[in-house]
Amino acid sequence: MTHVGEHVTAVAPPYAQPAEDVAAALGTDLTRGLSSAEARARLERMGPNALSAARGPGPVRRFVRQIHSPLIYILLCAAAVTTVFGGYVDAGVIGAVVQLNAIIGYVQESRAQRALDALARLVPAEVTVVRDGATSRLPARDLVPGDEWRSPRGTGCPRTPGCGRRTRSKPTSPPSPASPFRCPRRRAR
Repeated sequence: MTHVGEHVTAVAPPYAQPAEDVAAALGTDLTRGLSSAEARARLERMGPNALSAARGPGPVRRFVRQIHSPLIYILLCAAAVTTVFGGYVDAGVIGAVVQLNAIIGYVQESRAQRALDALARLVPAEVTVVRDGATSRLPARDLVPGDEWRSPRGTGCPRTPGCGRRTRSKPTSPPSPASPFRCPRRRAR
């Protein structure tokens, strides 16, 4: 928001502005796109279009987390009470069940994490961009602010910092120019 005297005026977000205004603000030519040199300079200055991989908890913390459950706490209390009253066999069985549950939970969580990591490496996102007046395919991580990209009908926006939404149109019916569900960086052809 911009404050002008005592009046507050709202600055429209990029997706609500005409494409020509956004292109001018980003220093982009709508017909030729960015030059390769400018795209390289922006990539070096701003970094890749990728989220940094968040480190998950280590193996010990992941195993201990399997025990943090109200049901497990009740079982541990039951094992302690059973031990106090001399039911060592029953307490041992309860303890074994808690350990087995923690081991199974740890193994399942580890496998799921490995599967997610493998999927992330398996599906590299690529986009079609206009640079130097020609279209070319490149990894989505090489997109920079000001790039003019094109996506096939029915696909959504690549996840860029300025574009976090997907289109809601069906592949057979493109969105109208006034549609609020158009991708902010998509322009009419």
